[in-house]
Amino acid sequence: MLEFLDSMYQTSSPVGPGHTLSVWPGSLDFKLGLSFVDNFRKEVDEGKNTTTQPINTATRRGLQGITAYGKRMVKSACAILQKRHGHKNLTFGTLTLPELTPGQLLMVSENWGHLKGRFSEELSRLLKRRGLDSDWVDVTEVQAKRWRRLKQVALHLHYLHQGRVPGMTYSHPGVATNDPSTKWAIHPREIRAIWQRLLENLLGVEVDCSSATRIEQVKLNAAHYLAKYMSKGGSLTRQIIDAGRGHFLPSAWYGVSAALRKEIKSAIVHLTPKQACRFLEDFEYYCGLGAVEWYYPIYQDMWLPGDLAPGDQLVGIVGTFRDERVLKLLRGELDDYGYRNWYLSDEYWATQDVA
Repeated sequence: MLEFLDSMYQTSSPVGPGHTLSVWPGSLDFKLGLSFVDNFRKEVDEGKNTTTQPINTATRRGLQGITAYGKRMVKSACAILQKRHGHKNLTFGTLTLPELTPGQLLMVSENWGHLKGRFSEELSRLLKRRGLDSDWVDVTEVQAKRWRRLKQVALHLHYLHQGRVPGMTYSHPGVATNDPSTKWAIHPREIRAIWQRLLENLLGVEVDCSSATRIEQVKLNAAHYLAKYMSKGGSLTRQIIDAGRGHFLPSAWYGVSAALRKEIKSAIVHLTPKQACRFLEDFEYYCGLGAVEWYYPIYQDMWLPGDLAPGDQLVGIVGTFRDERVLKLLRGELDDYGYRNWYLSDEYWATQDVA
């Protein structure tokens, strides 16, 4: 990720092979980060009406759904997991809520962060015991069909992690050695047992989770699996708030394991204002060097000091870097001649998948 060292420029995405680059001038008021406010809390009382409560929409965190920063974190986490293990070795899981009373649904919603955290902890420990990467990423969603049919705010969780090591066979109690599930380190019933136990511990009653969990192999790009859930829910969230049930919504809509989050943040590259300006001014030149795989310029009609009249000004660029050596080029650690020589060398083309 590029990050410029003053308020003039800010950026949005990890930079590297196959990673997306975005550069935006600060004049567009493009902001990163989350608004940290106290979580809305209320006592659950089965004897009172727990389906509608007034809510302060100006300060309640999470009412706008997942933030732009959160979306970038999730996509970056998916990209890293896929790069480490390949999409065919990733597991995509879903946890839903069984039939619950309105009071129980509210209790789950109020404790969603804790419930989700406990599941992630148990999942990480299980992955470690099976010799797998313990990193994960998740996204929370409201079950749309349940809202439309019953007007219930039922949260569910989608998560992604390494599911197997290629070529290995895993033994599961009571499962035949030729069963397809032996190709995966975690059996579906293990996830179901964890989720059921966590819900029962929270609610203090038995619940039926026989249809509340699902795990599957990632068949395409990993980020696409979670991206579709991040793009949904805007209008649904508004409906829930307008119906007076905003207190059922979570304060955080995504999660990333600590180690994975640290890796994403460590990919941030700081550029000085001078380097940032040079990047924007000479972007087409970088393209000519073969440093950028694709790009899309963004213009805005604006009046800059010294201009006789307003006109289209380059205010942002979205694209993909061809290689991490571009970062050295931008920081002045590699000159243009050196980058061009490398780009034309046998060393570079040996790394490319050329038919």
